[in-house]
Amino acid sequence: MDTKNARILVVGAGAIGGITAGFLSKAGRNVGVADKNPAIVGRIRAEGLHVFGVGGEFRASPPAYAGVEEVPGKIDFVLLATKATTLPGVAEGLKPILHEGSRVVSLQNGICEETIASVVGKDATVGCVIEWGGTMHAPGELEMTSKGDFIIGRLDGQIDDALRSVQEILESVRPTVISTNIMGHLYAKLVINSCITTLGAVSGLYLGRMLASRKVRVIFIDIIREAMAVAGAMGLKVEPVA
Repeated sequence: MDTKNARILVVGAGAIGGITAGFLSKAGRNVGVADKNPAIVGRIRAEGLHVFGVGGEFRASPPAYAGVEEVPGKIDFVLLATKATTLPGVAEGLKPILHEGSRVVSLQNGICEETIASVVGKDATVGCVIEWGGTMHAPGELEMTSKGDFIIGRLDGQIDDALRSVQEILESVRPTVISTNIMGHLYAKLVINSCITTLGAVSGLYLGRMLASRKVRVIFIDIIREAMAVAGAMGLKVEPVA
């Protein structure tokens, strides 16, 4: 596919989705944004996205829709950046804008790909691990806080032209690597989040402060050991991430 003319829709314009949409728009991609938050949509329509941080500073004004149902026509590539808790309903809502060759890429934390595949089909589903960080300071005010790659892959491990097209599109944002074991990468990111996010929420501490504590390091190692034991029982090869 000629990705220069491909229609792209980012669903969810928080930190990850908004930064991704901003870079795609800056690169001249045919990208729109859909979000249920009126403040975010209003800001994009009025002033655009303000992206800053380690990836540079710029403004971009992609078309903004107050929900997927407002999007006209069919979309070639959907980049799903909503919260995982909203996933089943969001995935169902995508059906009217998808065609036979559409691809849905999960930019969400956790392992959401199987749920997406149950709605839109395995062939249409692309898994993705995000190794860079972002923060939304206010609607449309988005900071890229750290650099890193995208890792993408199909659930069956195959590499096809559509997956290479996703790679070409995401390269407009960050370097993008194709994996033949995307579930192994997703699981590794899930283990990291299980350590950092959970204890960070409980303690209220940033990662450096947590790692300075021997007690926290012991908990991290116990979480990792349990997660690796589960992966072994599943026959899953866990890939290095970050």
